[in-house]
Amino acid sequence: HPSAAMASLTPVAVLPRPGGRVGLRGRCASVRSGSDTHTRFYAPKLARPPNAVRTRASGPATTAPRLPETIAEALATVEAHLFKCGCDLYKATPEVTAAVRTMVASKRVDGMTTNEVLDCADGVWEVFDMPHVRKISTPLQVGFVPVRYTIAGRKLRSDVRFTVPAGYANAGRSGKGLGGGWLSAAGGVKMSTKRSDAVQLSFTSFWVAKDGDKPRDPPRSKLSSPELRLSPADEFVDTIGKSVFLPELANFPLHFFDNEKGLCVFEFQALESFVACKRVADAGTKF
Repeated sequence: HPSAAMASLTPVAVLPRPGGRVGLRGRCASVRSGSDTHTRFYAPKLARPPNAVRTRASGPATTAPRLPETIAEALATVEAHLFKCGCDLYKATPEVTAAVRTMVASKRVDGMTTNEVLDCADGVWEVFDMPHVRKISTPLQVGFVPVRYTIAGRKLRSDVRFTVPAGYANAGRSGKGLGGGWLSAAGGVKMSTKRSDAVQLSFTSFWVAKDGDKPRDPPRSKLSSPELRLSPADEFVDTIGKSVFLPELANFPLHFFDNEKGLCVFEFQALESFVACKRVADAGTKF
């Protein structure tokens, strides 16, 4: 429509000329309004000076880090990161996540079957990259450090320390939020019944602990007799944990395992997220 096109033009420029005359500089266009036709002037667009800089509201362009071309390069990136930052999933950089993806693509498990991997997987493992937890917890201002798995003879224990705001800048790192505690579970790990390259976790007991430098031992281990019952609070937590644990989500393809370096990567398929862990101690280590 003509009027829409006209609306985008710059209004008339009226400039004085020598001798008191008024001159109009610009271009003109005929505008029809009803039965009348009149002429309107529009100033020309000004040319941008040669040294002018065009700005962009979107800010500078960013690019994803490239994937390391070799597994050696990927391992060097990961080991340098772990030496500097330790196993803190919130400190994983895009370069570390890219290195983990190169490790995944290699499908290197030391030439072992899943059962053979489990036979030599004993130890305390801590997560250093867990994208789905980082993505979900960061907006909620909740920190999970460490995320720890202890394997001994295919028995499995999980201990996760959580912290909450305010002071979230330190919450996931040094444990100095408003509050927090430990979420723990115990069970076992075996080769998945659904696919030969995956492990299957099962948890049969759950408990919590107040915040501190280390988690509680399992409440049942403190009972002097199997006939004795847990406290009402521990019984409640154990019941809730068993009700929310979903075995169908507990199958994790194993994409990378290096027994010498103590590194492994498995996949949480529900969210297509790769979880990278480092063995930090022997299975019998007490924290």
